[in-house]
Amino acid sequence: MTTTAHRGLALALGLFAAAPARAQDCLHSEPWPNGTDLQLTTSGSGATRVVPLPFWFPFDGEDYCAITVSANGFVWLGVDRDAGDVVSETAFLQGGPRIAPGWNRLDPGAGGGVLYHETPTQVSVIWDRVPEVPMPPHGSGEACMELILTAGGDIYLHYLGGHAYTTPGSLAGISAGGGVAANPVNWSGIWQHPVPTIPGATGYEVFPLYTFNLTDKTYKLTRTSATEYGVSLLQQNALPACPPNPGPVIPTYADASLVRYGIGCSTASAGQAFFESFGPGAVDLSNTGWRFTANGATSYSVSQIPVAFDPGYGPADDLDLDDEEQAPASLAAMGGFPF
Repeated sequence: MTTTAHRGLALALGLFAAAPARAQDCLHSEPWPNGTDLQLTTSGSGATRVVPLPFWFPFDGEDYCAITVSANGFVWLGVDRDAGDVVSETAFLQGGPRIAPGWNRLDPGAGGGVLYHETPTQVSVIWDRVPEVPMPPHGSGEACMELILTAGGDIYLHYLGGHAYTTPGSLAGISAGGGVAANPVNWSGIWQHPVPTIPGATGYEVFPLYTFNLTDKTYKLTRTSATEYGVSLLQQNALPACPPNPGPVIPTYADASLVRYGIGCSTASAGQAFFESFGPGAVDLSNTGWRFTANGATSYSVSQIPVAFDPGYGPADDLDLDDEEQAPASLAAMGGFPF
């Protein structure tokens, strides 16, 4: 789906807002972490939390109105309940788009917490002293880091002095997902390139045992195109501390359930249909949004997503339909729609 088409679905996907004027980016993790405690747990349904964004966040040609925060040191772009309990380079490339300041097996139930804060121009996710799940005989470090997403599409990966991973296989970086090609980078040595860039919205480093070496560093990934980022290592105190204030109230979204209600016209070339027929007064979809994600040519997975009406439509968008009327609409701008 192209960015244009994604915006056209704002009615179902979320509240569309024009990009606000940029303000000074700031850190919510220094000198004190502040924000809404997401109350994440180690595993299961409590290990992730869907958070609606105050602006559309552009990533890899798509605009996202929500993220899913995992206790395990990363966020999904959009809605995905997989907490990522097993760190895997293959999964990082094959799954959905995600950003991982420090993907690892973490246990917020044993200490610390995962916090969220937002302003009109940036959102911050803070892993505040969240311990690793112990893996004898390696001991246990902890996550002290912050991920910042800006309204302009830039990304910050910020690591405090206390951040340390001791277990093997932790991962830091970004991935467009969906089977994107591998693009490992050396964050500490990326400056050896004449112009440090991350192409294809994908670049990451997998850290072997005791080698996570990004402590006390802040990386800025500046969006230079829909799929490319320039990388810069910021000096200490380059970003000011954000004013201390509580984070927003975050709604709780119930998990979607998948129930097959019927079979469409059964022919050799037609697949199964998915629908529900409502009796009088029985429509119960108010304040819900649903996304059907294509898995190949004929299969879809279904997830519930944040929803609000798009106030950006005007009289020029009105199809002016009367009872039982139809109107053709061209999909040429998005190159057609596969179904």
